[in-house]
Amino acid sequence: IGSRTVDCDLYWSVSRKWNTKTDTWTRKPEADGRYVFTVISKSNPGVAKQVWTYDANLAKEIDQKYAAPVFGLKLNGNEIIKHYKPIEVVGGNSIASYYKITSINGKKLELVYPKDGKKAVAEMTDKPLIFNTQNMCKVDTIAVGDKVHSLLNSLGEIQIIYIIEKAPVAVKTSYCPHCNKNVTWYKFTGGTANTDGMHYVLTEDYEVVGGKAALTVGSGNTVTNYTTKNIVLDLAGHKITSDYRGINIPTRNNLYLMDSKGGGVIRSTNTKYTDNGFGVLVGQGSNFTFTGGTIDMSGIVQTGCSGPCVYVSSGSVFNMSGNAAIKGCTANYGTASTLSGKTTTGGAIGGSVYVLGPKDGLKGATFNMSGGTISGGRTQGTKNATGGNVTIANGATFNMSGGTIKDGTTTGRGANVFLAGTMNVSGTAKVTNGTLYFSDKGVMNVGNMK
Repeated sequence: IGSRTVDCDLYWSVSRKWNTKTDTWTRKPEADGRYVFTVISKSNPGVAKQVWTYDANLAKEIDQKYAAPVFGLKLNGNEIIKHYKPIEVVGGNSIASYYKITSINGKKLELVYPKDGKKAVAEMTDKPLIFNTQNMCKVDTIAVGDKVHSLLNSLGEIQIIYIIEKAPVAVKTSYCPHCNKNVTWYKFTGGTANTDGMHYVLTEDYEVVGGKAALTVGSGNTVTNYTTKNIVLDLAGHKITSDYRGINIPTRNNLYLMDSKGGGVIRSTNTKYTDNGFGVLVGQGSNFTFTGGTIDMSGIVQTGCSGPCVYVSSGSVFNMSGNAAIKGCTANYGTASTLSGKTTTGGAIGGSVYVLGPKDGLKGATFNMSGGTISGGRTQGTKNATGGNVTIANGATFNMSGGTIKDGTTTGRGANVFLAGTMNVSGTAKVTNGTLYFSDKGVMNVGNMK
């Protein structure tokens, strides 16, 4: 552990080692008994550096088996230079994951440890720091049902609370076009949606920083061993912004994305890291249905990336209809680093949408477009760039019965569409102001046009 984001512009770095096998702190203090660490400005790392020190005598309080030291939190100019350790429940169990809050009575919290059902009671300080781990720039509030990781000060009081997952808050009951019935809609708070059948609605704009997806649909699945989560999200005219990825739909999960009020937007502002699907990443064997709102990456250039707006993995299905829109996505060929620090060179395949072919025993992905608009996509940086708006890989299928693809550009082939798979065209489908390029593998079937 060398650094950790603690607010919008600061992180700490300390010379120490963390033994992940035994979870013990092996770093020794300096000769004068102090731990020295530095707070650096992420936006201007070469300038202001503030050295903080930590009294090693307090290290005696460290729980050598469970504690993960937390240093140098700074909030609105208030410095906190203390050592913290997790709450422990009866029987000596530490917080391996989280507690769930069962009661809040003044400063007293009652919690249950889901792993074994054991309970804990602890007092908070007068003004505990409460952070949502999905967005460390935002100070939050706690509620019964929240899943939290709480840290104690030297007096045994809760001074820092990390919210791992917010308890669902019901907003309204109304009709869901996907379910064709009235349902309860819950406030969107980001993070991982692991409860099947949930319906979320944005009640305000949502922004997340720190290299995370604003929403992850389900977790823990593999292609052959999975429990599928089905989630509905209504943008309701609001905007989701991430400095990394808007929505992640991991392997074998499903998302229905709508916009009941119009004007809703999903946007990634990432220009630092390379990956695919910064708007929406559709994992293997997953389904993504998009009926309203706009995935808008206008002005953002993604280097080393393919399919920056929507990346459709093998075995998956992407359905686009209604007033859904994808625009302004630019995939640039070049060298960049992934979030994990690996350097790669490539990209410029599918400026807006990249639909993959067979892989890992799965058939090629399918893109069904019956409405909506894809526009202004671009691939650049190499003559081998493909599909300014859409690239259909060999073995993938594109069924277009409606909607419009327009105004794509590329330094390679297929300003609007690059086709190496199969494209079935019918109905009111329209491709305009940009070329459609057939590779030697590409096949187009034209049905009844209106």
